[in-house]
Amino acid sequence: MMMDLDNPSIKRYLGIVKKWHDKVKREETQIDIHPLTKGICNIKQLDYPGMRFLNDRELLLDMLEAESNGYDGIIAMCYFDPALRAARQMVNIPVVGSSEASMHLAAFMGRRFAAITSNAHYVYGIEENVYKYGLHELAISHLPVRALDISGDDFMNSFMSGDYSVILKSFKEKAVGCINDGAEVLIAGCGLLSPLLTEEGVLAVAGVPVIDPMLAAIKFGELMVDLSKAGLPFVSRKGLYFKAPNSELKDFLKDSLNR
Repeated sequence: MMMDLDNPSIKRYLGIVKKWHDKVKREETQIDIHPLTKGICNIKQLDYPGMRFLNDRELLLDMLEAESNGYDGIIAMCYFDPALRAARQMVNIPVVGSSEASMHLAAFMGRRFAAITSNAHYVYGIEENVYKYGLHELAISHLPVRALDISGDDFMNSFMSGDYSVILKSFKEKAVGCINDGAEVLIAGCGLLSPLLTEEGVLAVAGVPVIDPMLAAIKFGELMVDLSKAGLPFVSRKGLYFKAPNSELKDFLKDSLNR
């Protein structure tokens, strides 16, 4: 989504994000954060699948520009994995989604996972991804995706104030319910939520690890870029990610890219 980079709260958030990116990434890896140039500018608009769909188009165009600007790989940091499959089908560099990466990492770390997101309106889209990725059998069977028990306004008020106590309390309470229902790994399923939990040291609840999807995506991204640079396959072009010829893509996107 678009962000007001002059807003002190956004600056604080991006500082937290960069701090943990730098802790996790390899020394030689350069990570540039690019908020959307067009698209959703009000977080409440994320509640609506139709608006997210229109936003995906803008993100996809920005991803295509990123490839043309020489980047080695792309990470979609929003936990909805917006435009992930479309971008992976269209570009010649690795594209990683934070949701997909975190769910696969969770499968390495334990037998069953659950995701906790920041807004009840997000649950359905995220749960759809669990099934779309074929990972539903690795998630807890009862409500594998759950939301904090606070309103979207309360979440944003806490986020903007820098006092995250309301968010932390709600997350821990929701986490206990997931654990009682069999979760052995928890995923902080929101790009605004996860860095705050990491910064505040909520790395586990009752011994159950909490995955920050942004950090999981960075490590998957480095892996896929390594494969690409070594001349090894990093995506299948048979089936889902069958790629249109570059000449056809160029003609089709010519007007869209000249925004």
